[in-house]
Amino acid sequence: MESLGSTACARDALLLDHPLVPKGWSISEDGFPPTSLDAKGQPKPVMQIFCRRSHGSINKAAAVTGIGRRNVIDLAAPGEDILQVGMDLDDLATKLRQSQAENVARVVVVGLGEVNTVSSSAS
Repeated sequence: MESLGSTACARDALLLDHPLVPKGWSISEDGFPPTSLDAKGQPKPVMQIFCRRSHGSINKAAAVTGIGRRNVIDLAAPGEDILQVGMDLDDLATKLRQSQAENVARVVVVGLGEVNTVSSSAS
């Protein structure tokens, strides 16, 4: 795992002042630099991960692989969701159509809760 961390640090350091990478861009947070802009002139992500209350490992994987933690999209919960783990399928469908229209690659992660408590927030 140490080589992974060293390689990620080297990647970030080398791209820090690269002329084609926007200032303040972080591969871990934002993913690989965009190749285009969205309709509002903002950098368009290359890929997005859609999930509901993602486990920390999903966020870490997004950071390490270059997808970027900011591109892990937390979906809305459906109506009354006592366990707070349900995924609003209409919201998912809308977001998938938007991403497809913008030629953004899409990943959907479905899980139930987290490792220790089944849900990451207990009421």
